[in-house]
Amino acid sequence: MTDDRPTIDDLLSERAGLSRHLEDSQAEVARLREACEGWESLSHAAEEREDERARLTTERNEARTALRAMAARCWMLRQVARESDDDVRRLTRWKSEATTVIAQWETVYDALGRPGVLGDSKAEAASRHAMALTDEVFRLRIALTDIARSTFGMPVALRKIANDALSVHYAEHLNGTDAARIARETT
Repeated sequence: MTDDRPTIDDLLSERAGLSRHLEDSQAEVARLREACEGWESLSHAAEEREDERARLTTERNEARTALRAMAARCWMLRQVARESDDDVRRLTRWKSEATTVIAQWETVYDALGRPGVLGDSKAEAASRHAMALTDEVFRLRIALTDIARSTFGMPVALRKIANDALSVHYAEHLNGTDAARIARETT
């Protein structure tokens, strides 16, 4: 019968093999730890890069949004500037037309002899004066009709004297206007 029990030498030899195997396993574990630490640092760096990429993407999107908003504001400002230019052109034309009309009314006011007193409305004074002139013309027509009737049988020389007298009276009434100057020059 053989004894199947291991001998001390076998056990020592097995122990030495197990020790070498343990050392090899420990060395393998150390290498795996180092590799894991490397992978962890790479993994951590990759996560950091991914976080950085996400942050940069967010910043880029925010910058694009801000740029679009600025472009929209610029477009609106250009529209407002165009409308303002149109308003300025329209108001400039209106001012030019108004200035022309005022100058024409000033010419009429001067032609009427600048009626009224300082502080009066030019329009009201000119209107009153024009009405008075209309009344005067009506009265002069009546007077001329009466004179023409009364001088019908008069000699031509007397009629000329009567006409000259009426012209001088009319010129005095107009008092300094262009019409008075013309009346004086023609008599």
